[in-house]
Amino acid sequence: MSGGVLRQPSTLAGRIAVATAEADTPTALHPPMIVARKFSDIVEETVQWHWQDWIAKGKLHLCAGVQGDGKSTILTDIAARLSSGRAMPDGVAVSKKRIGFLISEEGVADTVLPRLRVHHAYLDNILWLEAVRTGDADAPLSLSAHLPLLEQFIYDNQLDVLVIDALSDFLGPIRRNDEGEVRSVLTPLSQLAGRTGCSVVGIAHLGKPGAGSRRAVERVLGSGAFTQVPRIVWAVSVDAEDETKRYFGTVKNNLAPDVPTYAWHRDRDKPIEWDGVSATSIRTMMSGAAEKTSQIDRAKTFLAERLMGGGRPGRQLITDAANEGIGKNTLYAAADELGVEKKKENGVAGQWYWRLPTSQPDTPHTQEGRSVSSVSLGTSGRSGTLTWELPDLPNVPEDSELTDVASGDSGDDSIPLREVA
Repeated sequence: MSGGVLRQPSTLAGRIAVATAEADTPTALHPPMIVARKFSDIVEETVQWHWQDWIAKGKLHLCAGVQGDGKSTILTDIAARLSSGRAMPDGVAVSKKRIGFLISEEGVADTVLPRLRVHHAYLDNILWLEAVRTGDADAPLSLSAHLPLLEQFIYDNQLDVLVIDALSDFLGPIRRNDEGEVRSVLTPLSQLAGRTGCSVVGIAHLGKPGAGSRRAVERVLGSGAFTQVPRIVWAVSVDAEDETKRYFGTVKNNLAPDVPTYAWHRDRDKPIEWDGVSATSIRTMMSGAAEKTSQIDRAKTFLAERLMGGGRPGRQLITDAANEGIGKNTLYAAADELGVEKKKENGVAGQWYWRLPTSQPDTPHTQEGRSVSSVSLGTSGRSGTLTWELPDLPNVPEDSELTDVASGDSGDDSIPLREVA
């Protein structure tokens, strides 16, 4: 066996059935008891790796991503490298491994096989676990019903890695959002990995970031157990500016230090090309922080453009921003970063006006018949001066009234407006 020594019991399924029956039906001769050992009697072991710091022997892993981001393609490339003993994306050398695939979402003959071929897989080392056969009838494998059969298969075929695509499709008749029910399947699966030394890698789907800055592991669809039980969780992400650029990295690793995030791309009908280490970790990309920063930068540009010619009514700015998809919270955060001044004019009955800081001109300079002003944005780690050329803005009547905005926000209604007298 290339990936380590596997224990080969002769009657594994029988032993498991007997042990289960005895545990479920205690008798006077065999009452239940707690088994314990002193830690001084335990022989310490070190984590063994099929791919150093990425794929641990005998552990449960998860690969998560939004639909279409390339999760299955990444696993195809990794499986192909392991099957043929080629270097991994980070250059680490590996020996040949035997790989098993449980597949539900892809066509095996027209999608998975061509993908493996184009990634130079050694196909004799890769098995497709097609079904569970009873007599003449075939049924899909269920991790809740067929775990003893799967364990025996891993032993018999000396599998080093088992890829389950997609993990939730093989759990059996359980509720995917129920913590206890998901754990009732994943915990025995994790224990199976430990007994056999086979690394199990499941594929899962991510939900959208939503409001706030959720961590990537919190976006996996279904119960939290999907990311709590695995020891290592990978993620795949698409570049926010260029959809041809993809990223692959870990968002959870209980067994090794953080590893770099790697950039990659793939042309149609060609193998993945790895583009080296990314400057930004995939955790940052997927936490929502990068998206939030981009939204604030956009709002700052919006304010700079609107206020370049002088003060504008705050309510009108909020309305205009909402029409461009900028929520109140984002607009106020951008105003704070720019130092926008908010003052009520014409006393208590007046309305709020927003202006750029007093260091910026309230009225534009005139040059060749056009209005020219500038404002320093200093956005998100980069600073500089952006210049716009604007026509003269009409004066806003002091007695004009605007209706307050009750909608057009991006889910931020719970936070009140902050006005400064």
